[in-house]
Amino acid sequence: MPFQDNYSARRVYWPSQETTSDFEPLSTNTAGSHDLATDGVLICGRATKGQTLLFTSSDLWTMTYIGGEFLYSFERAGDNCGNVGPNAVAIADTEALWMGYNTFHVFDGYVRPIPCDVTDYVFGDFSSSNAYKVWAFANPRFGEITWHYPSGSATECDRYVTYNRLEQHWVFGDLARSAGVTKRAGAVVPVPVMIGSNGAIYDHETGTAHGGVLPFLESGPIELGDGDNVVRVQRIVPDDKTQGDVTLSIYGAMSPNGEETLYGPYTVSSPTDVRLTARQVRLRIVESVATSWRVGVLRLGGIIGGRR
Repeated sequence: MPFQDNYSARRVYWPSQETTSDFEPLSTNTAGSHDLATDGVLICGRATKGQTLLFTSSDLWTMTYIGGEFLYSFERAGDNCGNVGPNAVAIADTEALWMGYNTFHVFDGYVRPIPCDVTDYVFGDFSSSNAYKVWAFANPRFGEITWHYPSGSATECDRYVTYNRLEQHWVFGDLARSAGVTKRAGAVVPVPVMIGSNGAIYDHETGTAHGGVLPFLESGPIELGDGDNVVRVQRIVPDDKTQGDVTLSIYGAMSPNGEETLYGPYTVSSPTDVRLTARQVRLRIVESVATSWRVGVLRLGGIIGGRR
C-alpha cells in the first residue's frame, strides 16, 4: 500500500537515500519529513550548490544535508519574500531570482529585493488570480532572466519582463508564451525554444525577420542635469555598432507632466546636429535595417540655460 499521512501545506518530504519513490519513514531507511515554521505554504523547491531552496508564499528556507539522525537542517533565509508560483523562479550561476508579490527578489546567500524601474508597469496590470502560471526563463548567453506573466485581463501569459543581471537593467513587452527551454536538445543552433498559448513551437534569438513588427528601444524620462534648468541640446553623439542601422527620436518636455514635443526621427551620424530645448527627454531607437544592430551609450551635448 502506498505511503500516506496527514497532508500539510508546510511539510517537506524526502525519500530514503538512493531512491526516488520510497517516502515512508521506517527504522530501516532514511525517509522523513519536516514541517516548516512558516505562516505561508510551500510553493516549490530548487537545488543549488550545497543546499536546496524552499520557496513559500511568504518566505524562503534553506535545506542543507548534515547527515546523522536528522539528515537535514532547515533555516529561514528571508522573510516577506514570497514566490507567486511554482515556476516563477530561475537559477543562474549561484543566484536564485524570483517574482514575488509586487517586487522581484534574488538570493545569493542573502535575500535582497532587485531594484526594478518597471515595477508599476508589471504589477499595476497583473492577473493575480493567474499568478501561478508565471514562469521564469534563464538565458545565460545574454545574462538575462525573463518572467512571462499574465496581464490584468489575460488568463494566460501574454507579457514578459526581462532583467539583465550583467548590466542591471530591465526591458518588457508583449509575447504570448507558456513554456520554454534555453536550447532544444540536439539543435544545430543552440537557441531558446518556447511554446505559445496556441501550442505552436517557436525558435527564438535567430534570424532578423520580425513578422512585420519594427523592433525598438525606448527609455523612460531622463532629466537633463538636475532637472531644474532648461538645457539646449545641440548635438547627438551615437554609439552604434554600425551607423545607419537605427533611427533616433527624442521626446522633450519642460516638466514631468508637461506636454512632450517630438524631435526627429534622425538618421544619426557621428556627431549629429540637433536643436531642441527641454528639462527632460525620452529616447526612442527604431530599427531601419533588418540586421543584428546594437546600440551602446548615447551622449547628448547641450548648454545649460536659465531656470525658466
